Amino acid sequence: MRRPKKQRLSKKIQKLIKNIRGKVFDDFYSLLLLAVIIIFFATSYYLLIWLRIQNELILTMQSGTINTLETKQDNLIKFYGPDGFTFAYPDWSEIKAEVLPKDSFPPNVKLLLMETDNEFMQLMAIETTADAKKDLKTIIADDIKEESTKVRNLQILKQDVGDTVANMELTYAVDGFIVHMLSKDFLVKNKTENKVYSLAVQIVDSEFNQNRDLAQKIIDSAQIITLPIK
Repeated sequence: MRRPKKQRLSKKIQKLIKNIRGKVFDDFYSLLLLAVIIIFFATSYYLLIWLRIQNELILTMQSGTINTLETKQDNLIKFYGPDGFTFAYPDWSEIKAEVLPKDSFPPNVKLLLMETDNEFMQLMAIETTADAKKDLKTIIADDIKEESTKVRNLQILKQDVGDTVANMELTYAVDGFIVHMLSKDFLVKNKTENKVYSLAVQIVDSEFNQNRDLAQKIIDSAQIITLPIK
């Protein structure tokens, strides 16, 4: 017996709908799987990028911390000289008195320490013997007068001279370039003669701003301390 035409048509429609539904579901799950795969790889990619950024940030922070500590410490060591004269200075290359020209210092001046970074900075500590009747202001004025004959265009930028301590900032020209200098002087009075202990940091003027903090730190560390009696 043949099925009614209407019934056969209904069956065909149902079969078509079923096929379409199956295809739609298959496509849906395929798209869903594809979307999951894309999300997975995208998430992994951005996670790797994020981890790399975090790692670089941590390294940068660590590097900055190390640099900050090095800047604060500056590998400074302590110098203890006569009459309690002391200061902190970088462990640079020491310049011995014997390698300097014989006329580098007058007879009343003794080199205690000279260091250089071999580029554009130098520090020098000296002991000067002076007449017991001269005060610190007079001694410094005499020194400036003498130095002005050895260099060109000596200019005093700052000068603060007390009874026993003096701070100065000056510039001068020598050997074709300008030197910027910070210095600190201490007067130690004795009955027969006075001693002046001086610490100076000299920097090529073009490099002064970049190295001012270190130079000032060295100068600020200088002092006369009372040594324990041995």
